[in-house]
Amino acid sequence: MSAFVILSSCKKSSPTASTTSGGSITATVDGVQMSFNNILISKDSAYLGAYVLTLSGATSLTSSSPELSLTVDGASPITTGTYNLGSSGNTADVPAIGYIQGSSLIYEEDITGAYSNSIVITSLSKTNVQGTFSGTLKLTLGSGANTKTITDGKFNVNFK
Repeated sequence: MSAFVILSSCKKSSPTASTTSGGSITATVDGVQMSFNNILISKDSAYLGAYVLTLSGATSLTSSSPELSLTVDGASPITTGTYNLGSSGNTADVPAIGYIQGSSLIYEEDITGAYSNSIVITSLSKTNVQGTFSGTLKLTLGSGANTKTITDGKFNVNFK
């Protein structure tokens, strides 16, 4: 549950509902194209030597709608580049991907490295971040398939 602990402990402001200028997060989840364009959190922050970039969106603003969270955290400032988790990935600046369905079904990155996850930041400014992501998430809460496969992930999100 590391991605969600990070989300609740490091953000500097309350989540904000999206507007048309909030940006977009899209991905194919288990073969189904999805848009998470209700941007709930977009924050780039530093605190006591830890750096965190967090993006989170939902398919709608209802409590049971699917949510997708992307986080990169580490001991150095977040910059453009590739952040990998898995058997060949770096563990200094760690990417975290989470998929939530309501409050009873949570999939997250597998920190043991059994499944690979990647977040690629292609553009980062004070007002916007863009890039791609993919990975296989492991069921951590609830009952359902053991994994969720995320492919063709793209984000273009404005900081609030």
